[in-house]
Amino acid sequence: MSAGVPIIDLDVLPPRSRTEPRSLRLRLAAARPVLVAGVIVLALAVLGAAVPPSHRMTRVLSAGGTASAAFVLGPDSLYTAQFGNDPNSSSSVRAFSLLDGSLRWAVGVPQNVQNLVLDPRAHVLMGRSGVDPRMIFLDADSGDELWHSADANTSVVGMANGGVLIRTDLSQTETRLRLADARTGRQVWSRTVDPTAELGPDDLYGDSPSRIVVVATTGELTVLNYADGAVLSQGNLRVNLPADNDPYFPGDFVAVSTVGDHVYVSRRADGRATLTAYTTVPFGRQWQVVGGPVGQVHECATVLCVADTRFVSAVDPATGATRWSEPNWSTAFGYDATHLFAYDQQEKPGSALLDASTGKLVRRLGQTIFVGGLLLRSDDRFRARVWVAQTDPSDGRTHIVGSLDSEAPYGCEARGGYLACPTAAGPTGVWRMP
Repeated sequence: MSAGVPIIDLDVLPPRSRTEPRSLRLRLAAARPVLVAGVIVLALAVLGAAVPPSHRMTRVLSAGGTASAAFVLGPDSLYTAQFGNDPNSSSSVRAFSLLDGSLRWAVGVPQNVQNLVLDPRAHVLMGRSGVDPRMIFLDADSGDELWHSADANTSVVGMANGGVLIRTDLSQTETRLRLADARTGRQVWSRTVDPTAELGPDDLYGDSPSRIVVVATTGELTVLNYADGAVLSQGNLRVNLPADNDPYFPGDFVAVSTVGDHVYVSRRADGRATLTAYTTVPFGRQWQVVGGPVGQVHECATVLCVADTRFVSAVDPATGATRWSEPNWSTAFGYDATHLFAYDQQEKPGSALLDASTGKLVRRLGQTIFVGGLLLRSDDRFRARVWVAQTDPSDGRTHIVGSLDSEAPYGCEARGGYLACPTAAGPTGVWRMP
């Protein structure tokens, strides 16, 4: 750390000496494949001098011979789904060991699978497609089918703690939420609520949800206990949530965001902007400010971020007062206790670190994304090259620990000391972090 700011060595990859002899310069001026190979070898040699072998990422497996339609990391396995002979009616789901890269099991399933969700506590793997209502639930240890669902107008909100939260839109006036046992499909509880526009809070989609905040299109709010569906509180946000709703345009706009134990309503009506904070249990209005920023609200380290794609503003969680507004950033979220990770508005978004208390630029990071505590940056000088950086907790410095053979740093997942990414060659790769 330097003056409380993380040192991130991502802007400059290991340089080539400016004093190299003429004979070496001539050799490096050979055909492009030789040039690229030479530079990569040189870069890795310099990285090796700066980063000990014990602090480099290690590839542990390459899953299958073609690209995966979906994959998910578990505590000891990588699970993948690949389309079968008929992409609309069959898929192959496989499990690979993270210890030695071996294939643990493979099964064919009679449906399209484009999304995989794992509940590691219940040892259940769910497969579903983007549009088909069919869902299949497999034993994560063996691949055996446990149960399946094909109910119309039905989707899974989340799967955690041995339960599957399922939403079914019954009509224009009713939505049913029910919790099913992840291994058997047995219904634990069911509750019918008003047509739902928003489900939260953010940790509802994590590993250990405890509450469900249901916001209807009419503004009615209901808070349910996740385990048994009991009603914890109810209230009215006094807004209607329209289908056509874009904060970028100067017309009327309303957004409801559930963050932790609070619900925030950001609204613009007849040119008047308001931001209102409500507590969920018990339900009640905490504060309201007039004339502030408008947009989606989410937690950002020590502040709340309000983003509308044109700029990012930070407001005080206790009072709603605007601390700062910075243009040219489309969104930002918490990076650590004092910094935000922000994206700009370029066609290929660049990223940067901002000071959470002031919004000032700390460091530009180029085309970098933040995944599970890792920084992944694409390199324009090399095709299919993404550099991976990791923060050393002993000194607070962020070091390059290796690279991926990937076209762009997107679609990756980090969990339990492993990183899984699509690769340029097709198969999903998994690397063990130092």
